[in-house]
Amino acid sequence: MNGLEKAIKQSGFRNELIESEFGLFCDKCNNKYDYYKFDNGQVVKDGCDCELIEHHKQQKEAFFKRIERNKIEKIYRYSIIPYDLQEATFENYEPQNESQEKLFNICKRYADNFELKNKQSLLLQGDFGLGKSHLAMASTTRN
Repeated sequence: MNGLEKAIKQSGFRNELIESEFGLFCDKCNNKYDYYKFDNGQVVKDGCDCELIEHHKQQKEAFFKRIERNKIEKIYRYSIIPYDLQEATFENYEPQNESQEKLFNICKRYADNFELKNKQSLLLQGDFGLGKSHLAMASTTRN
């Protein structure tokens, strides 16, 4: 009985160990590990760092997304966006004709597919009162 199995027995762990292998090698993290499987389906790879590496990667991505979001929010705080457009969303946009419906669909598709890694621009032009500003604001608050 190795250290982990002994600790499981001493702690009064309720699930039963149904399978174990020792001295395995992980191709991803290049670590030697011991494998344990319990009757509840839980698997422990003692010594393998793959889960820790993946968790760190996700945390790092979330951290950088928060930084980007904070930058965007700071820009909005210092901008001169009219009050009536600060709450503009796709959900509260009401197209009045076929042209505005087409503009709505284009802007929504643009916002839904926008990625910081693949930046692309969208130019809105036309007479006043068509909803360009509303849809531009809705596009920026989408993600």
